[in-house]
This record gives sequence, C-alpha cells and structure tokens, in this order.
Amino acid sequence: MQKTKLPQPYGLRLEMILAKGFSADEALKLIRRNDAAELREKVNPETAWESFLEYANAHEEAIEAAVRNGYEFPFLTIGGIRSLLSIKFGKSEERDYRFRDGRIERLRLTRPELESLRKRVPDYWRFAETGTEVGRSEETVEISIMLA
Repeated sequence: MQKTKLPQPYGLRLEMILAKGFSADEALKLIRRNDAAELREKVNPETAWESFLEYANAHEEAIEAAVRNGYEFPFLTIGGIRSLLSIKFGKSEERDYRFRDGRIERLRLTRPELESLRKRVPDYWRFAETGTEVGRSEETVEISIMLA
C-alpha cells in the first residue's frame, strides 16, 4: 500500500491538529466542519487555516488516509523538519538540538519518535545516529539530520 503524501504546509497543519490530542475521528470531524475560526480557537490562533481547509475539501480521501494511516512529505525543507520537530515532538532549537550549516545536530529522540519521523521525511534527508542512551523508561537516540 502506497503511503499518502501531503505537501509540507498541509501536513504541518494536520500535525498541529493531531498534536492537540484529537482522535482520528475527532480530527476528521473538526476538519470536515470547514470552520477556520474553530481551528484557530481549538488548535492554533495564529495559523491561517483557510488554505488547509480548501486543500482538505479538494482532497478528502487523502486527508482521511493521512489521519488514519499516516503520511509522508514528498518534499520537506530543513525549516519544515524543524517545524515538524516542534509540532509533533515538542523539540526546540538550542534546548533540544543544534541547527548549524543547514543540518540538525544532537537531536535526541526515543526509538518510536525516530521511526515516526523517518516515516514522514523524504529519502533525500540522511539520518546519522551519533549516540544512544538507555534511560529509566526507554532508549534515547542522538541523531543528526542532513541532506544526503
């Protein structure tokens, strides 16, 4: 089964919705109500939701598949990766990783977080493990992300 592909701006907005803890059904209902004001109120007041809703209306099946089965970005910039790290994993530059010369360094993720990130990021980005640490609850992996 081919994975659903979402353009960067729409995938990141979908991540904003999912990061708020909505179940798949709740997220789809929220999107289908087609109410930008409600999305600003419930998800992010500073985000322009209109273009996302236009995309969602024109690509209902893709949005549903992405919500229920995951998705990947066909194209993702380094800025998009940084946004995804913030939205999906709560990671911020300098606190959780360094951004230098177009690459992300010293990023620590759990194995499940790393796998989730890898599933979304296109193959032209290379992930290099630079260390591992076993904590009380689970293993943490330190990685760098750079263009292949």
